Amino acid sequence: METKDIPALIERLRYFNDWRRGADGEQPNPEQIGRDIDAAVAILSRQASAPEIQYYGSEREHGTRTETCGA
Repeated sequence: METKDIPALIERLRYFNDWRRGADGEQPNPEQIGRDIDAAVAILSRQASAPEIQYYGSEREHGTRTETCGA
């Protein structure tokens, strides 16, 4: 999955979750939802294994960061 596809993935997963909780709308395609869940898990797995990014103080507000790899 490419980065440009992530907003559509998020939208489909949010729609599915809303539908699952009783919102109006048609049932999403189960095969598509399965692919979307697989894609979300893959993205989260990659993020979990990426080097940790730590923010210090007000750096978060200013968009600066310090990366650490944990080694």
